[in-house]
Amino acid sequence: MSGTASSGLIRLILAGARRAGADSRLLAREAGLAVWALENDEMRFPVVQLGRLWRGAMTRLEDPWLGLDVAAAWRFGALGLIDYVFATAPTLAEAYQTAFAYVPLLNDAGNSNVELTEYGTVRSRIHSPDPEVGRVASECCLSLLLHRAQHATGRPLAPARVQFAGQAPRSHRNLAEAFGTTRIDFGADFTALTFHQADLAVPLVRADPRLARILRNAAAGAMATPERIPRWMDRFRGVLAECVDDQSIRLDVAARRLHVSPRTLQRLLEQEGTTWRTEVDAARRERAAGLLSSGHSKAQVAAQLGYADARALRRAAQRWWQD
Repeated sequence: MSGTASSGLIRLILAGARRAGADSRLLAREAGLAVWALENDEMRFPVVQLGRLWRGAMTRLEDPWLGLDVAAAWRFGALGLIDYVFATAPTLAEAYQTAFAYVPLLNDAGNSNVELTEYGTVRSRIHSPDPEVGRVASECCLSLLLHRAQHATGRPLAPARVQFAGQAPRSHRNLAEAFGTTRIDFGADFTALTFHQADLAVPLVRADPRLARILRNAAAGAMATPERIPRWMDRFRGVLAECVDDQSIRLDVAARRLHVSPRTLQRLLEQEGTTWRTEVDAARRERAAGLLSSGHSKAQVAAQLGYADARALRRAAQRWWQD
């Protein structure tokens, strides 16, 4: 399945899994996520890794209500711009109508969409090749929609009705507690919350028309921005630059910082069509150019980059700039 998911959405799932007792860093690594990139809000991750993360958390925790636990970990702003776009709308109905246009900021794979019908029903469709992942993700989505509504209105709202596409569990007491209603139906054509019309007209506590316009423009710009998917080589080169800066340019040091063995690091570099020596040379070249342009002497640059003296640096420089 193609498409990407936001780092904010990934972090929320990890936070919920952590609350439930899982090792979130282990789950991230098992899902193939670049742990070092998770705190970067501009990074996005292949949606297939999102599915692996859900499945890994479900397997390790054996928590039938994992979706509700993840939703409970949500705090305002956790999902970035879309939270703010929602909160600054005039009413709850307009918040849903506006924010749903920016769902691709969270997941642009086309396998997830939400809409508000004229009858006050918020429909959610999450299609997953793994039915159990789809079920848990759907429960999480509906619960998040309710949490966001309660936060935005400042009221303990409860839906008039909740619908799930899946089969009924043996007990749905947890769902009744999470959604504040016992009117929960299963086997529906879609997953949905139906709000009372009066609740949809409630003004939001953070409503701000001017700020809302600014945020909508920012959200539209973010959707048009090319995706930044973390690559292993980006992380490696960042670590190597750190090694150059602190004068610890050794294979074993870089490998330890990347949490791999030196042999594994060499093999990974070979798979990328490069070598440790080639990458070190390139990192030194880039750092040398920066230091020389900022007024450092050749002797100072040689010392910083680990060369024996300025002559050794000069020989390296001749090779670099001849290339």
